[in-house]
Amino acid sequence: MTDEDTLTALLSIVEPSLVPAEIEVTASIDDVLGLAAPNGLEYAVVRDYEPNESRLSELNARRERLSETISTIDRIAERAEIEYALIKDCNTVRHLPRDIDLLVRESEKEQLITALTDTGYELDQEGEIETAVISEDDIPVDIYTRIQYFGVEFIDVEFLLDNTRRRTVYDTEYFGLANEGEHLLHLVHSFFGHRRITLLDFIHLLRIERDGVNDTDCLKHAAKMGWESTYLYFRSELSALERRIKDEQSVTFPYLFDLSTMIGSVNRLDADVSGYELPVLFSLWLDGIKLQIEDTPVEDAIKRIDPLRKVLLQIAYISRRMRGDRYS
Repeated sequence: MTDEDTLTALLSIVEPSLVPAEIEVTASIDDVLGLAAPNGLEYAVVRDYEPNESRLSELNARRERLSETISTIDRIAERAEIEYALIKDCNTVRHLPRDIDLLVRESEKEQLITALTDTGYELDQEGEIETAVISEDDIPVDIYTRIQYFGVEFIDVEFLLDNTRRRTVYDTEYFGLANEGEHLLHLVHSFFGHRRITLLDFIHLLRIERDGVNDTDCLKHAAKMGWESTYLYFRSELSALERRIKDEQSVTFPYLFDLSTMIGSVNRLDADVSGYELPVLFSLWLDGIKLQIEDTPVEDAIKRIDPLRKVLLQIAYISRRMRGDRYS
């Protein structure tokens, strides 16, 4: 069984528009689930295609925790009169995130943390790169106040929070981003946040574009923030990726953007990022190693050796800080 067969089978379940109607699906369900899990799509397969009662029960319990967490956030924010948006929620595709990403104004961050800790959350981490709160019963929450990579502010927080929409996921309402903000943020985060794009994120980007994205507004905001050329480059790269899938060429997901693509993206920025060149190259090198060992026995061994795991996490944290990444 080839990787192309497995990808085709998974796409036929979650996004048939990318698969020719006449194609024969031959991959086994185990292969499909093996590809779905690292791409955030396990729930879509287990729930809608190949129910496994034991696993489905576990996933449904996670779904309930997700709904409860979102309801709690929405209720707390309304009571505290804090404007917020759930970001990177991929609500167009059935899935279950490992955590919730929450965007608020920097001036309201501490107020939100206090409101959350007053209701049972604990502050797990707080710094200029990231802030996270956890609860025994709810999904972990990461709090964002900015979208910054390489010392460059890519999206104005006011642009995002002034254009929120009431969204629904699993019958639970919350404030999410308008399609334009969602589109911009997903592009930036896929390239510069992770250096890769999962099939979940890729399909979500396709679906919000179909739903309607004002390209002119996106281009204007990217130009205002100094990354118009990079924005157009991102768009061309994803269009090329879509063509490769439709032409049944070999594509592996999560899709790793190669080093030349990443350097090309950085070099197209209007801002002078020369001071971040070495940290950027170092962090990209680290990302490549991390992705190579992901879901392998090497990663499992690292997770079992707590001191080693903490050292590697600290190295990754320092590299992100050196290259100018800031989220909170």
